[in-house]
Amino acid sequence: MILSLVAAFVVLWGGVARAEPEGREALRNGADVSWRIEPYSDGSRLGLSVPAFAQWRPDGFEEPMTIEMRSDALAMIDAWELAIHRLGDTDFSRPLRRFRGTARTLHRPLQWSGETGDGPALRPGETVVTRLSVRDVSGNIDRSAPQNTLIARYIMRAERRKIAVTDADRASLLDIGTAPLPRRIPVRGHPVDLLLENWDESDAPHASGVPLRRSADAWVLNQFMPTGDHSIVIQSTRPIIGGVRAVPVGVVPVSAPPDLPLVAGVKGTGKLEREPTEQEAPSGFEMEGVVSGRGAISRVLTNREGAEDRLAFALIDVDRPVALVKDARKRRSLLMSYDAGTVAWPGSGRSQASLRDPADPATRRITLTFAIPARPELVLPHTDVSDITLSVRGEGRALRAFRDYFPNTAEGRLLLSGTVLTRLGQMPDAVLDVGYDVPKFAPSVPVVGTIREGGGGADTRWNDIEGGPSVVSSGARKDGLIERFLSLFF
Repeated sequence: MILSLVAAFVVLWGGVARAEPEGREALRNGADVSWRIEPYSDGSRLGLSVPAFAQWRPDGFEEPMTIEMRSDALAMIDAWELAIHRLGDTDFSRPLRRFRGTARTLHRPLQWSGETGDGPALRPGETVVTRLSVRDVSGNIDRSAPQNTLIARYIMRAERRKIAVTDADRASLLDIGTAPLPRRIPVRGHPVDLLLENWDESDAPHASGVPLRRSADAWVLNQFMPTGDHSIVIQSTRPIIGGVRAVPVGVVPVSAPPDLPLVAGVKGTGKLEREPTEQEAPSGFEMEGVVSGRGAISRVLTNREGAEDRLAFALIDVDRPVALVKDARKRRSLLMSYDAGTVAWPGSGRSQASLRDPADPATRRITLTFAIPARPELVLPHTDVSDITLSVRGEGRALRAFRDYFPNTAEGRLLLSGTVLTRLGQMPDAVLDVGYDVPKFAPSVPVVGTIREGGGGADTRWNDIEGGPSVVSSGARKDGLIERFLSLFF
């Protein structure tokens, strides 16, 4: 099987057929679009613009706040979250309001009228803090610097100019962006600049669903594109209920040149079948050959906390070969890169038919069945889970969190207590029924039959190891006994 896939692997890894540094295309509506590949810069940037002042009313704000966001690395982003907190929430653990979506919705402005989903309503004189977080497919998270907003009945004359200056500064920084705090998402590829001229329509053009920004008489967009061929669809828009319809007017064929691969250090590779390859190893490594993706995905990461290692491991395709290399100390690593199937934008180049306003997504319920495990840990197929229920089939009552089991909602893991595990060990034919909620935008993970061995062998999507707004469970404090106990296992 590996031999049949080696040829495809060489084409993918060996670079693209063409990698022109720039080009120009004429669109069907008479406009012209040009593109240019820039040298790699200092990494991706996040943009956030939140109004510095909102006028309070008993039923909400006088006018809804318009919040704008952007990123120049949409191809590497799996999902985003915008969280609004009270100023006193210094550890960002109790958000008043959260908005979430996928990479394709990041650039659409949000409206917030002051409603809160957690805690009492806002009062005049309060300050709220807004922060943008973006996540890749392996759970590495980048966050923007937080921005404050004063909530008051009215604004003092002396404060008007200060707030106006703050709003202008934030609007200007939206386009430029700032370095994430911290920078944890590994970015591969090169920035691509799009310049759209002679656009006679009044509404902004889109590129595979992402709006371009006006610059003088033209429209521009800058995005990191990983190695390979990418078809960026240029779209004009027509209003529809709840958004706009996207009408393709041309395609920009961009070929990003080869770049350094992502490296995942692994152990337990001794029995993996290797096949020869002509691919050259990166500096500091020696090529051992290629192994099957199905075999590679079953290995264990040497450093699970390494952002690059986690991402490279998450990008492995079980049906495609993976390069295996070793360093001078005989430590083995797998090499991976983004491809059309793993790039979030523009992906395969398919254009969206409509661009609707983002909103808080509804959740969907997941129900699973686990065979009684021999070890205390259960690994769920999803991360960022909520409203967990766990019960032994046939018993009338559900197990209780933090008494019978300890949940890690961010990583989708459950740790059974010793008492429960002993009791289950005496019931060899029993099964555990697990239910939980995930956001609608979470990946669809098909599960057939009963999950065995605690789910540890499944292809699990890891979340942020630092934790965040979604990781804090009710009644648990980061500096408390429960959190210290959980840290030993997670």
